[in-house]
Amino acid sequence: MKKVSVLIIMIALFMLPAWNTYAATIIVNTTDDELNSDGDCSLREAVQSINTATNVDGCSATGSYGTDDTITLQTETYTLTIAGANEDNNATGDLDIRSSLTINGVDASKTIIQGGTAGPPTPNGIDRVFHIPVAGIMVNISNVTIRNGNAPGITTGRGGGIFVAVNATLSLNNSVVSNNTANVNNGGDNGGGGGLENNGGAVTINNCTFSNNVAVRNGGGIYTRNGTLMVTNSTISGNSGASYAGGIYQRQGGIVTLTNTTISGNISTAAGAGDGGGIFAYSDTTGPTITLNNCTVSNNTANQGGGISRWRAGLTPAGVNITPSLTNTILADNIAPTNPDCYTNNLTSGGYNLIETAAGCGTINGDTTTNILGSDPNLAALTDNGGPTPTHALLTTPTISPAIDKIPFGTSGCGMTYTTDQRGTGYSRPSPAGGACDIGAYEYQSVTTYILTVTTSGNGTVTSTPAGIDCGADCSESYVSGTAVSLSATADTGWTFSAWSGDCDASGNVTMDAAKTCTATFVLASFSVLIDVTPGTTVATWDLLTFTPVASGGTLAAVTWKFGDCYAPPCGASAVQSESTITSAPFTETFRYPKAGTYVVTLEATDTLNNTATASVTITVTGSTPSLTLATQNLGNNLTAGSPISGDLNGDGVKEVVVPSDHSIRVVGGVNMALGPATGICGSSPLLAKDDAIGAINGIFALDTTGRLYGWTAGGASLTGYPLTVTEIKNVSPMASPAIGDIDGDGDLDIAWGGDGDTNGEAYVTAHDIVTGDPLGGFPVLLSNNVGTGPTYPRTTSVALANVIGGTGREIFIGYNNVSTNTGNVMRVAAGGATLNFSMNANEQIGSGGIPSTQYANSGPTVGDVDNDRTMELVLGGDQGHVYIWNASTGALEAVVDAGTAPITSDPTLAYLTSDTGLDIVVANAEGTVFCIRWNGTISQILWQTDLGTLGLLSPVIADVDGDNALEVVISKMRSGRVFVLERDGSINTGISAATGTAGQINASAAVSDLDRDADYEILVTDDVASPAQDKLYIWDIPKTLPTANLRTIVGWPFLRGNYYRDGSITTANLYPVKVTYDTIAWPLMKFWVHVENRGTGIANNVALKYVSYQPFMSLVSPANGIIMITPNPPASIAAGATGVTEPLTFNMSAYAGQEIIMYFDITYTDADGTEHLIHR
Repeated sequence: MKKVSVLIIMIALFMLPAWNTYAATIIVNTTDDELNSDGDCSLREAVQSINTATNVDGCSATGSYGTDDTITLQTETYTLTIAGANEDNNATGDLDIRSSLTINGVDASKTIIQGGTAGPPTPNGIDRVFHIPVAGIMVNISNVTIRNGNAPGITTGRGGGIFVAVNATLSLNNSVVSNNTANVNNGGDNGGGGGLENNGGAVTINNCTFSNNVAVRNGGGIYTRNGTLMVTNSTISGNSGASYAGGIYQRQGGIVTLTNTTISGNISTAAGAGDGGGIFAYSDTTGPTITLNNCTVSNNTANQGGGISRWRAGLTPAGVNITPSLTNTILADNIAPTNPDCYTNNLTSGGYNLIETAAGCGTINGDTTTNILGSDPNLAALTDNGGPTPTHALLTTPTISPAIDKIPFGTSGCGMTYTTDQRGTGYSRPSPAGGACDIGAYEYQSVTTYILTVTTSGNGTVTSTPAGIDCGADCSESYVSGTAVSLSATADTGWTFSAWSGDCDASGNVTMDAAKTCTATFVLASFSVLIDVTPGTTVATWDLLTFTPVASGGTLAAVTWKFGDCYAPPCGASAVQSESTITSAPFTETFRYPKAGTYVVTLEATDTLNNTATASVTITVTGSTPSLTLATQNLGNNLTAGSPISGDLNGDGVKEVVVPSDHSIRVVGGVNMALGPATGICGSSPLLAKDDAIGAINGIFALDTTGRLYGWTAGGASLTGYPLTVTEIKNVSPMASPAIGDIDGDGDLDIAWGGDGDTNGEAYVTAHDIVTGDPLGGFPVLLSNNVGTGPTYPRTTSVALANVIGGTGREIFIGYNNVSTNTGNVMRVAAGGATLNFSMNANEQIGSGGIPSTQYANSGPTVGDVDNDRTMELVLGGDQGHVYIWNASTGALEAVVDAGTAPITSDPTLAYLTSDTGLDIVVANAEGTVFCIRWNGTISQILWQTDLGTLGLLSPVIADVDGDNALEVVISKMRSGRVFVLERDGSINTGISAATGTAGQINASAAVSDLDRDADYEILVTDDVASPAQDKLYIWDIPKTLPTANLRTIVGWPFLRGNYYRDGSITTANLYPVKVTYDTIAWPLMKFWVHVENRGTGIANNVALKYVSYQPFMSLVSPANGIIMITPNPPASIAAGATGVTEPLTFNMSAYAGQEIIMYFDITYTDADGTEHLIHR
């Protein structure tokens, strides 16, 4: 039970004038429906108290009971819950009012009296809401909503919301009657008056709305019989009567007068009946009087007479003639298959009516000259247009309603009888005063309007609330006087809003009491940019940094990142920085720093309006990179001629060194172990490889002296299926190392090696899948059956892999000597076993005699683009000092270069050593001389030669070992215990030139690796010390000749960087390779992007990128793996002054698994006349 506080109301009552003491006033203080003695006062108890003129329960009257008794309700919902019906003493069901009284609510939206909690179509009310069954009493109800009544009655079912008996009087004011149901259909008047039934009483309705009420027979809104019904300033809408009259049903005699009232949206469409959607009248005795003054009857629906209808001829019982009277009334837009607006015998016109469809209205009598027939009144939908009830407004667009200003002032009540429209106070009739009046319930209110004009200074737009201004396009609007307008300014990109000026205030607000002008001022934004760094500006070495631009005052169009570490000597204030230009969101860049220190990153940004801004940030790199103690390692006894190799075997960031010995593979560093095959390792170098199927960081592979191939995981466990044994191969020559790469192009790693058949004079090369160990199709391949027998004859060389004939695989290149012809040969073997032979001059074999007292083949093949013709060359040294250069694709011999007369004992090594205009060939011979050779496709030239004394030299390795941004040649001297470092001009570097110490001997080529990750390479060499029997691994770190902040190319950075040179022979273009970036796709594929920029100015013609090729050079194991060439199709054009193409290059890294490589990128472009130019990086 909800109790209601009445303290304030009681105080007010105590202050009422003394005359109120002659009437009873009762205040309801509970929402419960009850009739008991619990001490409170319910609505039912209050009615009963007045009915009986006694106090009931807590309902104690203030004053004396009489004819002016009042019940006061509050802001509450009062629901009837005491079930029962068809009794008239207020005990159950509806509230039976048997004595005159007044019921006052607070407001129709706040005080609600309901018969249940749901109305039609499934009402649950226990009865109607009010019943006035006693003649002669007067009931006033104001400021309430009466809803969800349900008059099911066994025989009656009349008046779902209110039922008024004969000679009773009801005045209903400022109220809403909605969602009530008269729910019995058994003939006669039963089931009539969904909202209200007036059965011979006098009902006055003022400022009320009857809506959504339902009668299962007649009069969905109101049913009136033989009584008086006066409706003023009200709306009857959305009601339905299943038989007749969705809105108002008039039966027999009586008077119905509607003034300033709207009848709209009511429905009556029953089969065989369904007449009078708005109003229906019937009488079989005295004809009733129906009068409509200043009314609007519209949008009602019926089978006939959608607006107004009467009982039609031929029905039983027959009715008398009924003639409605209309004055200043709109009868239009109603709906019926025929006669939509009216279906009557006659109409009496008081003048100034608008009837859209007069057919069916019969004879129109009275004032007919002022009526408007056949016109659409141009009504708006029924809605809240102000005032207490909804109305149909008269529209002025797209055409002015013909109902506006049609009744002259002083005529037909205009401005005299009728001074306001249906909405009441504030809506004068006529408008403006003294003018003509409108037809219908609604008076179009003329208003004073003023124009608001908006101007802008700068670039931006202005909109308004209420809508109307959209400037740019629409910069003026007319507003009704007194309208408060709020303006909003939006700046265009690159601009910002500054201020309002003119008639509006600083916030853009203006009140329209006169014509007004406001100006929005926009100014150019101050474009600026900041750099956001993730994870922060202080990081450890090798941490991945992400740089993101944050712009304000503009929208980014392009950015250029510059990283403050120079890479193009001489390094100084004007050195070219590493930079990248990005022209699409999110404009981010990434970077890593390998060295501790302080670095500056600069950002140059341009917005979409070509405004520029710069920003910089300082990065502090702390900590040190992983390092390996640079110390001599004692390895035991009997090192072989195989070179050491390094790689990170256990993923801790520290590289281990793998060294071959006569009896085992030794691993030195973070993982120390010995891997022992059944027989000793021959002179070949071990290899490292990574393949997903191996399940380790690196696999370790090595040949033994019998030609068996061993494989171990990084942890030292033998790989499944290893060692691999090839029946045809019985022996492997010292220094004849295998090679790893994707030979058959299936995306998996393969391994190839060669050897002989012991005493049968045959030599073979074989290739196997590195994971399964299975031989590839067509292998092993017979190279020759004339290689000789026994240990004194040359056997097969090391293997080189390169792609020279196209496709996705690699071809095998391997050398051997034919003893029957005394001629050296190189065989190219493709996947499947197809071969091509490269022959040397008669009587010259492959570099024999390199090691005293033995005759081994020491010089293996190397493949690369030596003469920059974008085709691959094959290079090999002979035993008479000749260096052979073949076309690797066709087999044609291009050149034979004389490099002394002693046997060439090294694999040729290719590098951009002396310049970036062509590859240099570096070889060494058995007499201790190093040669640097240039072949340009036409002539050959020995650029320099350096004599390092007697005894043969092993294969050179080329890398920057002293951090001076230039390459050095590292070469070891056989059996001398000496390692030399030569500068690019052939001079001896002073960093290391002495013997390795002790009376040992070096049998293997030196290797290089950046073990301590300090941006230069350390030198690794093994020393076979005879006495004492303690073989050693030596590691040297050459002192740097540049400050540590000046870094050089280092594999593993997000940017592979190095010196670049522009082709100076052309003046119309300045084509620069800006940077090279990479990303791992899925091992072993790596994708590179070459970014090229045209920095020319005033160039009439663009240049076109024609070729991009790159040549990887292994810094640990020779020979090089050759050139991969990319040809853009079609060639991409680079506009002058713009960043040009970004060419994607995909490279299979399988041949270099676990190793460090140096990548050289060549870019060829053509100018306007088609001439090709080559630049290197």
